Amino acid sequence: MKRSFLIFAVLCFAAHAACAQEVTVRMTDDASKSITLGERMSPETVWKRFGIYATYNIYDDTCFNGDITYYETEDLEFSCLNSKVHQFSLTSDRYRVII
Repeated sequence: MKRSFLIFAVLCFAAHAACAQEVTVRMTDDASKSITLGERMSPETVWKRFGIYATYNIYDDTCFNGDITYYETEDLEFSCLNSKVHQFSLTSDRYRVII
């Protein structure tokens, strides 16, 4: 019984450590233009950092249970769920993914 509990505890710790990694996207020419998954990004923050406004919004999405805001540049697309970055997509090599 103690051994199985120890194995379970080790697996939980490993899963927690794997989820704690940060994934960041950063522009190769300008390090100030970067985003991290889970980072809080208000529309004002996005404007100051990237100089763009929201492409479109989905309010009260029943699938994700929150508000989703989509942002798009010519090289990077990302969306925020309840003002936190939850996904991104790169369309050029001007940005780098850092894990």
